[in-house]
Amino acid sequence: MVVKNKYIKPDLAPDEKQKLEKAFTLDCVAIGTLATDNVSYNPKLASGIPPYNSQKDRTLKKYFKSPVVKKTLKKTGQDDGGDSISGKHVDKYTQQGGMGKYIQTRNRSGAGYSTMEVAGHDFFMTKPKSCIGFNGAAGYRRTTPDLRTKPSVFEGKRR
Repeated sequence: MVVKNKYIKPDLAPDEKQKLEKAFTLDCVAIGTLATDNVSYNPKLASGIPPYNSQKDRTLKKYFKSPVVKKTLKKTGQDDGGDSISGKHVDKYTQQGGMGKYIQTRNRSGAGYSTMEVAGHDFFMTKPKSCIGFNGAAGYRRTTPDLRTKPSVFEGKRR
């Protein structure tokens, strides 16, 4: 009898998994390259990771719809979507600067998606190829002329 744990999410169907994997973009190489290119620039307006803006966090949507919070945001001038902790200039540069535009264009055109990277453990050993190593099919080196002319001494013998 299999006991299902209510805290563990059941496995997704293969088509649902594929849909989620297709939506995943892997930008670590591009972001890393751009971030190291921007190290020498002052002021430091861009890092590889965009600054956090809590008003754009979908998990906090309900909080920001509260009348008390709306009133406070209006009083502080943050009722138009707000700024990140880094400020308006950094937000604008992150979205409309060279790095932001490059990443957005790259992701819109489908770059940043690699089947090998996003398939994860499901992709491992799906189509293994036979591999004959340096020692040959027999599994040991046949470096002497005498061994090269004879078939393996281990083939056909059983204990």
